[in-house]
Amino acid sequence: MNKFLTHNWLAHEINRKCTLSVLKYVKGDLLDIGCGEKPYFDILTPHINEYVGLDMPDTLHAKDEIDVHGTACNQPFKDSSFNTIVSFQVMEHVNEPNQMVAEIYRVLRKGGYAILTTPFMWGLHEEPRDFYRYTKYGLKYLFEKNGFEIEELKANTGYWIMAGLRFNYYLARFGRGYLKYLLSPIYYLVQVLSLVLDKIDKVETDTASYLLVARKI
Repeated sequence: MNKFLTHNWLAHEINRKCTLSVLKYVKGDLLDIGCGEKPYFDILTPHINEYVGLDMPDTLHAKDEIDVHGTACNQPFKDSSFNTIVSFQVMEHVNEPNQMVAEIYRVLRKGGYAILTTPFMWGLHEEPRDFYRYTKYGLKYLFEKNGFEIEELKANTGYWIMAGLRFNYYLARFGRGYLKYLLSPIYYLVQVLSLVLDKIDKVETDTASYLLVARKI
């Protein structure tokens, strides 16, 4: 199926755009926490020496791309092992976020960057391991508490994209059989309209997610 007829192509486009926007921070040896299928491997690898994907052995995602088994709160690496650490849409699934951030600080080299995205206004997913939603103030607090300096902290969408995507996820519940073909053009129109409206009035207090870049000082 054409990707533009899926209910969430805009979410994937936003996440890829976020990754492209932070490439100036990406270097050296890189750790991807909760790597899953390494969806941004092609974007990141030209800028690094080594890519290490960390994930749990019982992850709900495909396991073929995992390099090392472990958790965000118990990373099986020596201190100061990586120049860059990324974690995309993972932090909401970690039951002890402060411990995760402390572990990131430990295995990151001085002057290195932690780059994360995590939801704010979003529905339950990958249950029951879905624990938290973060405001920008909560993210700032957690990372500064653990010794990081915030380089960037921004909303990835406004209200309209968030609302449009949530509406499409609702519709997708009915996308079976012939209804799938009836809903596909609606998916596309909702996302295009949401994108246009967000450009006109981006209400960041209702963002779908945040992007954070923090430096170990």
